[in-house]
Amino acid sequence: MKSQLRRRTAGLVLAVGTGILAGTLTGTPTQASSVDSATAPTTTAPATTAPATGVGAADTVVTENAVTATTATATSTTAATFTVAPTAVSSRAAKAAKVIALAKQYSGRPYRWGAAGPKRFDCTGYTKFIYKKVGVKLPHSGAQGRKGKKVSRAKALPGDLVIFRNSSGRVYHVGIYAGGNKMYDAPTYGKKTGLHRIWSKKVEFRRVLF
Repeated sequence: MKSQLRRRTAGLVLAVGTGILAGTLTGTPTQASSVDSATAPTTTAPATTAPATGVGAADTVVTENAVTATTATATSTTAATFTVAPTAVSSRAAKAAKVIALAKQYSGRPYRWGAAGPKRFDCTGYTKFIYKKVGVKLPHSGAQGRKGKKVSRAKALPGDLVIFRNSSGRVYHVGIYAGGNKMYDAPTYGKKTGLHRIWSKKVEFRRVLF
């Protein structure tokens, strides 16, 4: 009787202990799994997704703005650089065109020694009168041969002075270069101002328009 009671008691203790152990082992993994699934989205998503997307977008905007600003500055500088030289050239060309137009306008006037227009001219009086209208002051004498800058015949441009010198270097005639071995001048007695051929190869070209 006692032995049967002991066996029942031992079986009951064993059953209770096994249940407690099973409950403990079963509850622990379930609780740990629940914590992991709640924690994973919270800790992983901000660290890998949100910051990466924000930095990438910001970097793209800054880079594009920097490139655009640099390009705009370079374009502006280039434009400024290429507007100076053409303006200077066109200014000289405009003056030259006006000189030639004036020389043509005052063609057909009779030669008269010592006259400086507008009805009659001698050679230096004619050039003085024409260039004065574009702001270039020249003396009414052979001293015009010292004005401006000497240029070679190959580099001569319409609007340059054509200077004739004798063997001693003295200036004896002047004209306005028109290109193509021609000039506007007041030739001599009995002739009229106008477009004429440059009859000598021993001439000097001087640039007085800049």
